[in-house]
Amino acid sequence: MGQSCPKQYVQRGFHKLFGTTVFRYVSDKRMEWAEQLLRQGNI
Repeated sequence: MGQSCPKQYVQRGFHKLFGTTVFRYVSDKRMEWAEQLLRQGNI
């Protein structure tokens, strides 16, 4: 079977790469997407 990465290892790598937490990154992307839809009048 494959080895799994500890959750903290993945979180630290993500934070180092993107400068934020996974939760914050996803939240920010959702807000950007919602803003685009509102500006385009697609909502």
